[in-house]
Amino acid sequence: MDYAQEKEIFDKNINISYVNESLPQADNKIIIKHYICSLIVYGVCVLLIWVSPFFCDYISYYVKLFYNHLYLSYILIAPIIYFYYRPKSIWISHNIAICEYVKRVFFHLPKFASLNVSEIKDEMKHFIPTYVEQQSIMLVFIKCFFSILMINVFWEDIEIITQRIGTYKEIFEIVRTAVLNVDFVALKDFLNEYKNILYTNAILFLFSVDVFIFCIGYLTELPILKNKIRSVETTPAGIFFCLICYPPFIAVINAFVRLPQNDNVTAFGDINSPVTWIFRIVAVMFLLYMPRHQWR
Repeated sequence: MDYAQEKEIFDKNINISYVNESLPQADNKIIIKHYICSLIVYGVCVLLIWVSPFFCDYISYYVKLFYNHLYLSYILIAPIIYFYYRPKSIWISHNIAICEYVKRVFFHLPKFASLNVSEIKDEMKHFIPTYVEQQSIMLVFIKCFFSILMINVFWEDIEIITQRIGTYKEIFEIVRTAVLNVDFVALKDFLNEYKNILYTNAILFLFSVDVFIFCIGYLTELPILKNKIRSVETTPAGIFFCLICYPPFIAVINAFVRLPQNDNVTAFGDINSPVTWIFRIVAVMFLLYMPRHQWR
């Protein structure tokens, strides 16, 4: 079996974002159904942001407001986009799949007392989500949970950057003056005095850009960005080992493992050690590096 055949099988059977191009454009009925289901699913997500104990304590108030405004924007703008473009992807709506699963679970009321063992097993199948339903549920969970974390981190980074604008202006003025005067001694003194500030802010800027890209990836699935999700992890072990790497679960892990993260660690406890700055420069270079194929 060649690559094209394998891809075709994967797309048709496993790829949850695969859209058969032979499908017609979305009609009014499926658009309205998708829109209502999306309002329900996204509404529950926004509600959880405000009432969940973790999100209440961990997430910034302004990030919560951002999701309120995002939800309101969806309410107003989504119908215009759906009815104008009528995307074929609505036929495989994940939000419809989630709502249909919830409906099946809550409205299917078997009378177990009057059933034999074989019939009970058959009835229990109604509560087991299909592959598409599992993928849809986890897809929305991933987008909701991780996008909130990423946006919260990005917001915190922006607040720090805003507070340091005065320092950035000072650095810019020193460098500009030294360059215009071709004063290499002043540049050397500047690097010696500001090298730690330059390093910490380089890390801050790089991670801010990194988190911003993740925010776009979690919040959107756009063909122009080629960021469609093909499948997600649905096994209990896979979900567990993913979640323990992020708040609030990482706090429990750190309490036992005790591996604190420190971007400003030094070699031999000496910030001026050449070894410290060799490793810091290498670290920044690794953060800047991105394989060319990732941009394709």
